[in-house]
Amino acid sequence: MASVERVLILSIKAGAGHLRAAQALEAAFAESHPEVEVRHVEALELTNAAFRRSFTGSYNQLVAHLPSVWGMIYEQMERKPTTSKMKRLAALVDRLNSRRLLKEVAGFAPDRVICTHYLPAEILGRRRRKGKLDAPLFVTLTDYDIHVMWIQPGVDGYFVATDEMAYALRPEPPTVLVAAGGFGMGGVDATVAMLAEAADDVQLLAIAGRNEKLHQALQAVAKAHEGRIVPFGFVTNMHELMAASDFAVTKCGGLTSSECLAMGLPMVIVSPIPGQEERNADFLLEGGAALRANSSAHLLYKVTTLLRDERRLARMRTAARRIAKPHAAFDIVERVLAPPPPHV
Repeated sequence: MASVERVLILSIKAGAGHLRAAQALEAAFAESHPEVEVRHVEALELTNAAFRRSFTGSYNQLVAHLPSVWGMIYEQMERKPTTSKMKRLAALVDRLNSRRLLKEVAGFAPDRVICTHYLPAEILGRRRRKGKLDAPLFVTLTDYDIHVMWIQPGVDGYFVATDEMAYALRPEPPTVLVAAGGFGMGGVDATVAMLAEAADDVQLLAIAGRNEKLHQALQAVAKAHEGRIVPFGFVTNMHELMAASDFAVTKCGGLTSSECLAMGLPMVIVSPIPGQEERNADFLLEGGAALRANSSAHLLYKVTTLLRDERRLARMRTAARRIAKPHAAFDIVERVLAPPPPHV
């Protein structure tokens, strides 16, 4: 017998609208799909009392007694949504107040999550982006305009009231990470140029590593495609570049493959070295986390096709996370430090 589908709805009691929207969704599920197990959680109830009073109390007081001040704050957040102070504040809120919420999510193990407020979407969006939440994450907006706080990385989809709002939420151009060492089908610079010319709506992050000559060549290619290519030399933040990318064009060395899998990053494999990389490629292809391109023409076809096929990309991300071993180093440490088994 098939398992029961579980849907988690998260709301915030900051004004009645977010709560009422969640209750309406809960009722709609009950009427149209009574077989689905639905749990509605008011997320602020899972934070500490001081934060809860501050979050709702400040908003309610300002709206009731100083609405013009609230309006100024609202507009200021719209104009400066990604300042370092706001990022640090969001990270602090996440660390201090999300533990019980994350425990609730893990305990319920939902197949889908719907948020009717940006705060739980912000917290779970980070988890989703890092591969720590398998359930697709949706946000239902409760107003007729979009504030930047609602747009959270890691969200799979938004439900909005108007076509104009849907247009405003259109995704940024896809990002492809190109980090493949020496290609058998030509240099990285030539490959990056080919991809930039073939797909005019893609951003390319091109990694030269310690090859200074290649870095200079990539810089020259980037100048010819202003604003579309970001060339890098040797980097120490590969995980951040992977997190910002939709998929990678890469060779399939063991550690590179493991990094991609841990980040849930699909791969288009080029020029695997005969021997170990050929076998790595077999494993990744069999696991559904990668495609393989054996020529420039094949690479161009695979990349441009994948850019248009979000469903396939989503399946590949899921496959990558399924076969990843992101805690392998910690597992090895624990095994090494464990008492040896008794001799028989």
